[in-house]
Amino acid sequence: MPTIAEFSHPSTEFVLGRALQEDPEVTVEVERIVADTTNRVTPFFWARGDGIDEFHDALRTDPSVKDVRRLDDSSEGRFYRAEWDENAEPLVYALDDVGATILDAVGDNGKWHVRILFPDDESLAEFHDLCAAYDLSFELVRLYKADTTSDPAVQHLTDEQREVLELAYDQGYFSVPRETSMEELANELDISTNAISKRLRRAHETVLEETFEGVRGTATDT
Repeated sequence: MPTIAEFSHPSTEFVLGRALQEDPEVTVEVERIVADTTNRVTPFFWARGDGIDEFHDALRTDPSVKDVRRLDDSSEGRFYRAEWDENAEPLVYALDDVGATILDAVGDNGKWHVRILFPDDESLAEFHDLCAAYDLSFELVRLYKADTTSDPAVQHLTDEQREVLELAYDQGYFSVPRETSMEELANELDISTNAISKRLRRAHETVLEETFEGVRGTATDT
């Protein structure tokens, strides 16, 4: 059965390490990661914090970044698309080698908090050996099987929240650009757009609360 592992990792040993070190008050949240057949890995991420301008300037000299584009700039932060060669980053190479997938990653205060999906226990063990070979410093925070009953970020959702969250994901609501609208989701479930908005917001709050509570203080859970 697939396994989800949550790790804490020094920012200097992962992507955007130099930019994050430039201003530790900036938080980076990876929204999604796209890989292609040319060994190029493209993350889409939000950057937020008082030192956002310094972070933006530091991106230009960050050795892990081959190209970076600012896609949005709003009160919520700046949304970027960056590109780098996976072979330039030992962690990305190790993940690809064992067939693992980064589900989400948040960088702040000199640390990356990363949630990774492994196909099975054997791939997790192989990943551990590769990290030792590459001299990567990982702290395992939480480990659980990838099903809706054991994932603490999902099991606290109500049936209505889970339904709207799964529909929004399946219909491409979280894609960039979005492939559906809140109105279309409301029509699909035959409820108002206001109800859709409330359920999505509460579902987001529940998932994020459970995820970050686990990442930031439950090392004993493992």
